[in-house]
Amino acid sequence: MREVAMNVGMIGIEDVIERYVQTWQRDDMDAWGELFTEDCDFVAWAGQWWKTRRENVDAHKCVHASVAKQRQNYELEIAKVDMLCSELALVHARWSWREFRAMPDAPSDDRSGIVTMVMMKTEAGWRIRASHNARVTP
Repeated sequence: MREVAMNVGMIGIEDVIERYVQTWQRDDMDAWGELFTEDCDFVAWAGQWWKTRRENVDAHKCVHASVAKQRQNYELEIAKVDMLCSELALVHARWSWREFRAMPDAPSDDRSGIVTMVMMKTEAGWRIRASHNARVTP
C-alpha cells in the first residue's frame, strides 16, 4: 500500500516541478509563486531568505531584465524524492542554467546547482513549503 501511495504522490510532485520550470522559463513569477504555500521559506543560492510567498515572488520579480530574459535556459530535474508521509515529501532536484549572464555585458557562464524542497499536500494539491537553492561551483 505504501508503494501505491508513493506513486500517487510522485505524480503530483512531478506536476509541480514541471509547472515550476514552465512558469520560470516564461518569467511568470505570479504563477510560479502559486506553487508555494503562503508561509513558505525560500533560501536563494546567494543566501537571501524570504519567509513568505509574497516576499519570494517580489524578490524574484526584481531581477535585472536581462536575467529574466534568460530564464528559458533554466532546466530542473528531480534527483530524489523521499515521501516522509503521505502528505509530506523531501525533494532534491538538480538545476542547470546555460549561458547565464548576470548583466548584459558580462561573460556567459553555464551554472548548475541543487535545490532541496519540502513539499506538502494541501487542499489545492502539492505545494512547496520550503526551498533551499545551492549553486554548485566548478
